[in-house]
Amino acid sequence: MIRLGDHLRPEDIRTINRDLYREDPDYLRSDVWAAPAAENLRHINNVRAGDLQATIDAIDPFTEADVAAAWSLHMALHCGLHFWPDANHRTAIFSFNLALERAAGWHVGMTPEKGAECVETSKAARREVYGTLTLNALHDAGHPYRQVWSAFERDLEVREAGKGMLF
Repeated sequence: MIRLGDHLRPEDIRTINRDLYREDPDYLRSDVWAAPAAENLRHINNVRAGDLQATIDAIDPFTEADVAAAWSLHMALHCGLHFWPDANHRTAIFSFNLALERAAGWHVGMTPEKGAECVETSKAARREVYGTLTLNALHDAGHPYRQVWSAFERDLEVREAGKGMLF
């Protein structure tokens, strides 16, 4: 059984997003308003570790057979709760893969086309259900935003880490 909390810490997730902010020229590119660098870094650094830990703890221990369900919940929580100024989807997938690699030497992904469809579908759905996105609501498999992610579970592939990411 893989327990995400044994392999992922809030600071790991924060570091991933901070690194994306510092290194990715597309971070905030789609934003209408871009805050000064110091304000963006302050926002990233001020995301509560307890809030991040709650999302980690919300995922029950899982086996290889349950990786897709754990992934979809992790993605729904991080993309739905939208902790970061930008790169919430990338931060979520990178952090899940970091934990999965540490735990079992695996990565997950999907084709670039399915990955792009997944992100666009997620963004559109988030706008529609924005007011109902809480940790407790998203833990419910029947929540509309959670169902968006569940629908993409069938497209997810599990591979040995380092054997080529799909998106």
